Amino acid sequence: MVNLYFLYLEACRVKNAFQFDPLYAISVSQIDPLPHQIDAVYHYILPNLDIRFLLADDHGAGKTIMAGLLFKELKYRGLIERALIVVPCHPQRPVAKKRQGNRWMMYMNFF
Repeated sequence: MVNLYFLYLEACRVKNAFQFDPLYAISVSQIDPLPHQIDAVYHYILPNLDIRFLLADDHGAGKTIMAGLLFKELKYRGLIERALIVVPCHPQRPVAKKRQGNRWMMYMNFF
């Protein structure tokens, strides 16, 4: 019975960890984000969730990392369950490869 109690406490601690660690998604991810990625996600997008954002940047600037951090933070905070990612035709295959290991489903429609 005591083990179940400690498991429950640990689950509550993990569930609410984002409240004490403002960069929680970075802490639990296996990435090293660049300063502009942290700034975009944690200082512009997350504080202004009532505003819609278009994540557009130069090639190789780390848009996938920024989107991943954003989705992970929103998931840990309990604000989203599902997300729709819309990309142009040419980057669809690399995005599919990057997300293959995670439990994300990808629906592809070509127009």
